[in-house]
Amino acid sequence: MGNNVKYIRSNNTIVILLLLFLERMCYYGIRSILILYMIGEALQLSNFEAITIYGYLSSFLILTQIIGGIFGDFVLSNKKAILLGGLIVILGCVNAILPIEYLTYLGFALIILGTGLLKVNTLAAFGKNFYNCKKYLNSAFSFYYLVLNIGAFCGGLLFAVVSEKFGFVLGFGMAAIIYVAISLLSLAISEGKEKLEYDIQKVSSNSVLYVTVAIFLSAIFWAIYELGGTHSTVILSNEDFTGQFGENISLTFMNQLNFYFIVPLLIIGGILWLKFHRSQFLKIAFGFLFMALALFQLTNISLVDVKDSLFYLISTIFFLALAEIFIGPMVLSIVVRYTNPKFLTMAMATYGAISFSFVYMLSPLSDFVYDKSELFTFLGMILASAITILLFLAVFLRRYYLRNNQNQSSTT
Repeated sequence: MGNNVKYIRSNNTIVILLLLFLERMCYYGIRSILILYMIGEALQLSNFEAITIYGYLSSFLILTQIIGGIFGDFVLSNKKAILLGGLIVILGCVNAILPIEYLTYLGFALIILGTGLLKVNTLAAFGKNFYNCKKYLNSAFSFYYLVLNIGAFCGGLLFAVVSEKFGFVLGFGMAAIIYVAISLLSLAISEGKEKLEYDIQKVSSNSVLYVTVAIFLSAIFWAIYELGGTHSTVILSNEDFTGQFGENISLTFMNQLNFYFIVPLLIIGGILWLKFHRSQFLKIAFGFLFMALALFQLTNISLVDVKDSLFYLISTIFFLALAEIFIGPMVLSIVVRYTNPKFLTMAMATYGAISFSFVYMLSPLSDFVYDKSELFTFLGMILASAITILLFLAVFLRRYYLRNNQNQSSTT
């Protein structure tokens, strides 16, 4: 029986990771062509109108993740919700290329609705695979992040090339075909008898606290990350910088560099966490330390010679990648570790919605943040440093408290 369970779990892991790769490839692929599609012959919108609609669709994803959580935990299973999400996105891709305007917009909405169902239910289904072997959670989510990043990177390149050479209709058509494969893959996910063991688990007050703190730390991390990205954009558009390095060092180049850093780091981290699988909050503390170092490098660029600024910018990208591998997978690991699995999909939906909301709240201030990007980057560095100190203190005080309790118990 034990061997059968391990076989099912390993099969599920492979199926879900393949499904994740295809889904993220399509999602980021569609994202890469959506604005161009709206300002092209299909809708002939202005840049401002297209970006505004894109922003509305992105904010709609917050709601659809909550809907996905409700369907995954209370209406359907994760497996059925993933299947439903895939079918909805297929319908959305078909509607998006129809020559009727309101159907095109309906298609965009359906793509976001289906994505919300897919995203949180895929996360929850993956996490449940490791619920009874929690020491693998850190490694598992590191490889989850690895597959997610590879899928996003490949999708952006593939869909941009296909749409440029053969048209947007083929781009959306290709996405629909891949979502058919995703829907079929979802049928291979096994929801076995282990689920009965999950139902008897209780959620303690400490568990709720750990999950809540982890989710908000993730949201703060991504908000600070966004501030760093804004200041990087300002530096890359600086005339002195472009005069020294030309236009080859662009935001696209930096995103590609981040990918080249994060892939090997995630592989190394995934292997290391097999040995060092405890102390998730300590790892998050190191993540914020690397975030503070990244922003420190970024704020120093204005103080150094232009010819040295590229080194500072590249080291910033490296430290940001380090921060991400210490924070992203650990937060997901904590959510799975301390959440009653009957509500795991809703927990994942809350994680996604809150993280995105913190970043989205910066949107109305985007012009002001851009103009004062160096100040906001400095404030982000101070906040990351403060969180680092608080987390290190909290972790070591908790260890001291537990050690004292153990000593008192042994003496009595």
